Amino acid sequence: MTIQSLDGRIVKVFLPNACESPQKQKTTKVVFHRYGAQYFLAQIWTNGNNQGEELPTSGLEAEVARTGPTQNVVVAATLR
Repeated sequence: MTIQSLDGRIVKVFLPNACESPQKQKTTKVVFHRYGAQYFLAQIWTNGNNQGEELPTSGLEAEVARTGPTQNVVVAATLR
């Protein structure tokens, strides 16, 4: 999976893990873990599916997570 900037450059390439929800998603969305002012992409869900993609925790996120509690931030998304 890749994440690209608006100008089409590849910003990040990664291999997500599968994750599952008990119910199908009503919207396409991305979930971030928030630690203070820092956000880390955690999950990607597609409308109508109960299976999503989960990103592995990076070394930086693991380090930041030791300093405080995690807050999940959900953002609605669109597919292109």
